[in-house]
Amino acid sequence: MSSSTLRLTVPVEDGFIWDIAYHPDGGSYAAVGWTGMIRFYDRKTGKVLASWNAGLDELSAVAFSPDGSRLAVVSNQTNDGKIWDAVTGKELLVLKGHTDINWGVEFNSDGTRVITSGRDGTARIWDSATGKLLLTLSGHTSTVVKARFSPDGKWIATAAKDGTTRLWDATTGKELLSLESFSTNDVEFTADGKHLVIGDSVNIQVIALTSDELSQIAYSRLTRSLTTEECQKYLHVQECPDTP
Repeated sequence: MSSSTLRLTVPVEDGFIWDIAYHPDGGSYAAVGWTGMIRFYDRKTGKVLASWNAGLDELSAVAFSPDGSRLAVVSNQTNDGKIWDAVTGKELLVLKGHTDINWGVEFNSDGTRVITSGRDGTARIWDSATGKLLLTLSGHTSTVVKARFSPDGKWIATAAKDGTTRLWDATTGKELLSLESFSTNDVEFTADGKHLVIGDSVNIQVIALTSDELSQIAYSRLTRSLTTEECQKYLHVQECPDTP
């Protein structure tokens, strides 16, 4: 591996940074941390381009909309999230619904929805134009640290401290799959949406998301044969495939 070269060191006024998000045009990034300030930095010079107080203590996550016009933030001190105009700094929406503090936030690929996740064991999907709560993904028994949309927007993956990574239908909120690990810290879809990368305290797992492989994972955890009705309900097929 070739050696890396330090390009820039930027002093941070906030003292501790929880999360950074690059603007889609690559020219700047937003950083959030302990003080509740949102600061924008020039990528090349490190100069502070803009800053404002989010009105939330200790911001834990930040995300740009795909077009870079809006910014979403959540806090690990309060239950609410917020969406801002990324140019003017005007507060646009407050996302109210979580019953405990938040850890993650992300826009979907077309910017129409936002997903947040938190210590109440849920991930919640919001309309990014109105702030309306669209879906609540319930099933985890501990903090959901990350929630991700698949590139095509059809699936959502959640990672939680209960040691499971779960796959959900992004339209209905139905849980499709639960994968066990040690204590999941992060999850991400590959750019083509065909694999799920899961990181925990001791391993990195890469899961293929083809129908055949998902069926094999499901079958490997069974203690009995599925009925035809169960195959239709859980595997989304009309007839049960042969058991591996």
